[in-house]
Amino acid sequence: MNTLGMLSKLEILKLKESAFIGEKWQIDGSGFHSLEYLYIERSDLTLWTVSENSFEKLRYLVIKNCEKLLNIPDGLVRKLKTLEVERVSRDAMSSLNQLEKKKKENPKEFHEYFKLIITPV
Repeated sequence: MNTLGMLSKLEILKLKESAFIGEKWQIDGSGFHSLEYLYIERSDLTLWTVSENSFEKLRYLVIKNCEKLLNIPDGLVRKLKTLEVERVSRDAMSSLNQLEKKKKENPKEFHEYFKLIITPV
């Protein structure tokens, strides 16, 4: 994944059908500078951490069938226009509910047009 993060013109990344394998995805330094759309489906990802310098232009994030994922990094969510989730863990759903509450309490912390889409199973 670190190699993909260095591709300076990468704008769309779709990781389908276990294309991302591993429980942890940690992005310490800057990476994915031009990425605007990220789609992750059927991954065994559990822990995901990002630095503030990563995913600078990310606006659309879709996560489907990542049932082990514990949460979606707050710093990442605050940059998004759209976050779409389907079939994530209870922990991730709990963090999304907290996120929705935070958005209502302090909307200025989020992108002006932020939309959370939770697809029922």
